[in-house]
Amino acid sequence: ALKPLFRDTIMQWCFSFVTVLNIYVAIVFLSYFLCDIFPHPLYGNTILRAVFFGAVVWVFWKKAGPLYHKVKEYWHVFSLLTVTLFINYLYYFLSGDIEQTMVDHFMSILLLVFLTAFIYIGIFLSLKIIMQRYSLREENIRIQSERTLLQQTSLEMKQRLSLMDEAVKQMRVVQHDRRHFNATLQELIEQGETEQALP
Repeated sequence: ALKPLFRDTIMQWCFSFVTVLNIYVAIVFLSYFLCDIFPHPLYGNTILRAVFFGAVVWVFWKKAGPLYHKVKEYWHVFSLLTVTLFINYLYYFLSGDIEQTMVDHFMSILLLVFLTAFIYIGIFLSLKIIMQRYSLREENIRIQSERTLLQQTSLEMKQRLSLMDEAVKQMRVVQHDRRHFNATLQELIEQGETEQALP
């Protein structure tokens, strides 16, 4: 229902939605495991969640956000990874008493949380590589268009130089003909044949 409020493609939006769920669940599990290091576990749990959520929001806002909004492809692959993670989390959530499940499957859930972190790091490194490829592709297109423009300019310059050479040749012919004409006139005048020298 909220999808029309976002400019993202449907796959980007699905990725974002499932990512929020995955991160929420991972932080809940992680804060539960680490809250015992505080003197008051209940307050420790709240503080840890606030710190983890703040760190995640900062990372997504500063580091991943610019990449996320520029890439328009491959979201179906990324969404498949995030949905797979979410299904794994659902298994632990829906397997009965959640607190007992977290105690019984402590190591597997902790490994799943670390796997989540590594998968998202991999996804955003992939986004970075994709953006670099986009930049290289745009740079190649720009260089190719500049090269085409230079070739057209060079061709036009060659044509202009050719026209100028032709004009210089014609001027030389005209000057040669004029010199020849003037020499003939001078010779006729010197010989006293003025009638022939007149037009």
